[in-house]
Amino acid sequence: MQKGVLMYSLTKHIGETNMMTRKHFIKLANLIKDNSRMANVRNTPMFVINRHEFIINLCELLKEENPNFDERKFREASGEILSK
Repeated sequence: MQKGVLMYSLTKHIGETNMMTRKHFIKLANLIKDNSRMANVRNTPMFVINRHEFIINLCELLKEENPNFDERKFREASGEILSK
């Protein structure tokens, strides 16, 4: 995925003229927290996120915020699904 594509998709679906509010940041932080876990990667403890589950939950959040949210386009932009 190209740098900035995901953030562009997030802001595009939240609204071109609307900025993300504190409410959005809190929801996003909780989403990250709820989808992360500690793992031992090459003997180094670190947080990892199940990408597929995270994308599912993120799409649900974005649909709640914007009924016009296009999940397929978002998943293509994030690399979750391949575009045609």
